[in-house]
Amino acid sequence: MISAPDLLRPEPSSISSERRQEAANSYVLTLMAVMVGLPFPILNLFACLGYWAYAKKKSVFVRFHALQAVLTQAFVILANTIAIGWALRIIFLSDYYWTREFFVYLIFAGCINLIDTILNIVAATKAQKGELFFFIFFGRLSYHLTFGKELAQVNEMAGVEKESTQISD
Repeated sequence: MISAPDLLRPEPSSISSERRQEAANSYVLTLMAVMVGLPFPILNLFACLGYWAYAKKKSVFVRFHALQAVLTQAFVILANTIAIGWALRIIFLSDYYWTREFFVYLIFAGCINLIDTILNIVAATKAQKGELFFFIFFGRLSYHLTFGKELAQVNEMAGVEKESTQISD
């Protein structure tokens, strides 16, 4: 998790309801894209990338949520693509069979989708309230890619110097 000193969090009351809704839409779109495009996972990615391109022109709050939705969706799409590709190979190629490994992977991919769905609902709810929600792995990356410049400017204005990364003996 990100510790408090690392964060530059927008004040929820300073974010307009329109921006909150746009941020929440990032996650709602991913849920809709999964439902509609499950047989063709790449469609999900195109939908999320399209929304992220739209959100890049918006506030950092909206950009953060849109980027986090794209990154998490890319991971889910990879898991779904492997499952669908594996199933198609079993169905159409006679030298592949339904194996225990396939069903274990199918359960794994299903768990990823379930966890992603729950986290997207939580993230959409938090975004609607004007709050940041950090997905494991992708939250910090999304934060630094969107808020990084603003954080550097705040630190510069406050006179915070970067610590040396050299190790002394």
